[in-house]
Amino acid sequence: MLKQHGIPKENVTVLGMPPRDMINSLRNGEIDGFVVGEPEGNKSISLGIGWMAAISPKIWKDHMDHVFLASDKFIQLHPEKLQELINQLVRGGEFIENNPYEAAVMGEDYTGSSAAAFEQVLTMPSDWITYTNMVANETDMTSMAEKLVDMKLWPKVPDDLVSRYFDMSFVKQAEQHMRGK
Repeated sequence: MLKQHGIPKENVTVLGMPPRDMINSLRNGEIDGFVVGEPEGNKSISLGIGWMAAISPKIWKDHMDHVFLASDKFIQLHPEKLQELINQLVRGGEFIENNPYEAAVMGEDYTGSSAAAFEQVLTMPSDWITYTNMVANETDMTSMAEKLVDMKLWPKVPDDLVSRYFDMSFVKQAEQHMRGK
C-alpha cells in the first residue's frame, strides 16, 4: 500500500503488537494506525475509534492471506493428523462461505467482536474475505516471494521455491475429500 501511494517506508515505524491491543493503542494515541486481520479493523470503526484506509483486495487482489505452516518433522511424523487438520480447515472455510451469519455468531467468543461486525466483514464487500480456492499456485507463490524480496525480507527468490517451501498435496486432498461428500 505504501508503494502504491508513493510513501517512503522510512516514514513508517512498524511495531509488533497483539491485535487485541491495537484498538486501545489507537484510541490512546500510542499508534497512528494498524494493519490487522479482521474483525479488529471493522470493530475499531464500529466503536468510532478509527477509519479504514483500504481493504486487502484493493491493495492486492486474490493475495494469499492466511498461510498454514507445518514443520518438515511434523509432516513426516504425523501426516494423517496433518491431513485431518487441513481437511477441517477446508471444511471450516466452506462452512463460513455458505453460512456467514452462523459463522459470525460462532466467532463472537473467539474474536471478541459482535456477530454483526463479524458478519459484515464476511459479506461486504463480497470479495473482502473469501475461503474458496484455498490451493495456492506457482504464480501466487512467486508473487509473494517477489514481494518479500522487494521489501528486503528475502535476499532473492529461490530457484527451488515451489518444491522447497510449498506442499499443496494436503489441501488438494482435503478439497477432493470435500467434493466426495
